[in-house]
Amino acid sequence: MDYSLYRMGYNRLRLNFSKGWGIKMRILWLILFSINILFANSLIVKEGDVKLLINGQTIDVKKDQNLTLEEGSMVCFLSGDGKVIIDNTKQLDNKTRDCYQLPIKDNFDIDAFMSSSKNSIAVLAKENTSKSRGTKGISESSSETADLVLSQVDKEVIIYNETYGPLPVTLNIKKSDGTNVKEIVNEENIKTFFRVPATYLENNSKIEITNAFGDTLLNKQVVIQSSKLRSKSKKLPSKSNEKHSQVFYEKDNHTIVDILYGTDRKIDPKEKWEDYYTGDRDKLQFGVAQVSIPKKHKFGEMERPNKYLFWQKEKIGEHVVVVKLEDINKKEFAKFLGSKLNNVEEKDILIFIHGFNVTFASAIRRTAQLSYDLKFKGVPITYSWPSAGETSEYMKDESSVQYTTPHLVAFLKEVIDNKGDANIHIIGHSMGTRALTNAIKEISFVYPDKHVFKNIILAAPDIDKDVFEVNLFPYIRKTTDQITLYASSDDTALKLSSTLHSGKRIGQGGDEIFVFKGLVTVDATGIDTSLLGHSYFAEKELLVGDLKEVIIKSLPPAQRNFLMEKIKAKLEYWKFKTEGQ
Repeated sequence: MDYSLYRMGYNRLRLNFSKGWGIKMRILWLILFSINILFANSLIVKEGDVKLLINGQTIDVKKDQNLTLEEGSMVCFLSGDGKVIIDNTKQLDNKTRDCYQLPIKDNFDIDAFMSSSKNSIAVLAKENTSKSRGTKGISESSSETADLVLSQVDKEVIIYNETYGPLPVTLNIKKSDGTNVKEIVNEENIKTFFRVPATYLENNSKIEITNAFGDTLLNKQVVIQSSKLRSKSKKLPSKSNEKHSQVFYEKDNHTIVDILYGTDRKIDPKEKWEDYYTGDRDKLQFGVAQVSIPKKHKFGEMERPNKYLFWQKEKIGEHVVVVKLEDINKKEFAKFLGSKLNNVEEKDILIFIHGFNVTFASAIRRTAQLSYDLKFKGVPITYSWPSAGETSEYMKDESSVQYTTPHLVAFLKEVIDNKGDANIHIIGHSMGTRALTNAIKEISFVYPDKHVFKNIILAAPDIDKDVFEVNLFPYIRKTTDQITLYASSDDTALKLSSTLHSGKRIGQGGDEIFVFKGLVTVDATGIDTSLLGHSYFAEKELLVGDLKEVIIKSLPPAQRNFLMEKIKAKLEYWKFKTEGQ
């Protein structure tokens, strides 16, 4: 939606009315403006139920149901006796069975859009000047062949160009005999953006685009592959290495971090990458994620849109964004791990296991941010268990972290068996340390008397003190060169857990700091200033600096620059140095 007219009208009213009327009219104008924002990208069904095709997905919508659509969404009426009202202006019904595409804004980011789109083929138009009328159109798409090749899994074709002009620009889908199947008209945007549902396409059908002068701007014949493999047509962005042999890919305003992952979350294929993996449970799966880190990223921060500004969307180059997920099998996981280890500077693997109240996308972003801030030169990996991602679901998360333990054991074995001579460093956070420590106990029996890990790092571990000391620590210490525990008395989430369980948690610091022979305990009290005090392990410069010296240099605590020695019960532990110490 273009808000420039509203701004123009507001300024004109401000100048032309007296002070009293001016205030009233400004209030009225803000109300009207708010109403337009409220209805922007909204869809409501009246008078009956309908079946719609939205961005290639068939969806049943009930009477009086409301949907919020993303900009550029394509809505096609399939059947039903209801009426569809979009943006409080456009109506679709059973009489016309029409399609309508929501407009896009001037700052529309095609790269970010395509990166988050699944089962789509992109036709990125090349601009060239038409000799007849000086208009800009297409002579070829980004595909290397004249045909547009689709597979059976592709749900839509995305066609985009900065400008076609002059408006209106019309897209026609035709059968091989020339019969018109569907017509879609763009009357609003100079930037032309069409989402063509694959439902209307068949083998040898044609996609044609013409402008107001009748110039043919695009003429593509569709070829649909019989196999279910994705076609080799170019999908944007196209510069990433499909073999996943690297970790960092440098772009103009951001860096792509390639992350291998394992998870036992259930997939929701209808959702975008942010919600692709849910909080429900499933079997162990493998994949590769790509996360963009902005070049202007600040050390220790997680740049995200302001959640209180509902109109603000994540943007590559400004925020840490999950731009792509790719499901792979166990063999491909082993292959990609080996390929990456052959191409990185250091033979190191960093596995991050998140804690309570964390979504899959948040865990992937955190792994990327931590790897970037550490300047980690090995292979980053995430293991994501099915946390509900809600603060109110603590008890459900407790059950899920028990459920995930055998899957985490299988995942760690897969990494260990395919690591070659690489070192493995593991960071477990919060409730996730319960799954980690129980899994490592099992690993100690699979690889007896063998240090399969270089470092195990427990950050704000939500584990009962007595359970850890008696049932877990004796087994964990057999598997690793060094165990580091970061604790803090400022951690509100751990205080809550301690109250719920009527027992001390080993992640609590201060007077309750847990020390034991063979365990490097670091008291981070006073370092964290975040709202819940539960994400200090990745957000504070001193802590990340110390993590560097643990993971990158494998230094014992006495040789680390940020720590000073303390004594409790004749055992040493460590505290961060304050200014001047």
